[in-house]
Amino acid sequence: HHQVQGEVVSVGIGYADAEEAGTSGFGAQMKIDPTNRTDDLIRAARYLFHSKWNGHAVRNVSVRVNRISQASSMQLSLFESAEKEEANVLLDQTIDKIRQLYGYKAIVRGYSKEKGATAIGRAGLVGGHHG
Repeated sequence: HHQVQGEVVSVGIGYADAEEAGTSGFGAQMKIDPTNRTDDLIRAARYLFHSKWNGHAVRNVSVRVNRISQASSMQLSLFESAEKEEANVLLDQTIDKIRQLYGYKAIVRGYSKEKGATAIGRAGLVGGHHG
């Protein structure tokens, strides 16, 4: 939406029962190629979570992207064609436009429909509260 990209993804996890888990939670971060592609950011956040999570119940999750810069260029992959990369960028831009016109809930990822998912329910909240 703002035509920026990030290159450091961070996650912070707080456990529901710190005594049982042996820690209150953890934080982790990793550097990635500069990107604004949703799939790349999700992949990095999931990797960080799964590489550090000890299996205990989670109370809160934070995800941040740092080292923000203007998205003036795109890093091509050796493993995907330039046409596929461009199609993925256009898909992300189209999703952003749909959400801008009709709201976040107009188009969501499939896992947001699974039991226990919170993205749809939280879409209308401000800072976690009805606002």
